[in-house]
Amino acid sequence: METKHSVLKFWKDVQIFNPKMAKDSIRGHEIPSSLTALSDSKITLAEIIKYEVIAASFVAENDQKAPFKFWKSYAVEMPRLSTLALKCLSIPGSSASIERSFF
Repeated sequence: METKHSVLKFWKDVQIFNPKMAKDSIRGHEIPSSLTALSDSKITLAEIIKYEVIAASFVAENDQKAPFKFWKSYAVEMPRLSTLALKCLSIPGSSASIERSFF
């Protein structure tokens, strides 16, 4: 099923940065363009493949902060991807415009 709403699609794309869900989310060693547009530098194929390998063996904690802990612990090994992941995971998930939030 294709996600039509841009915020929902973006949130679905962000899920690749949750190591628990990465193996089901990354297709063809590529990061979705909706996410790479937020990056200041080009994400290398080597970093993406390294993430796929590490994420495949990742044992998820029952902790909502697990993705943040993961990316902070691998920031040296995957600097560009880690920066992008932390940036994307820090975006609050909301589809309400700011005006509707206060009425």
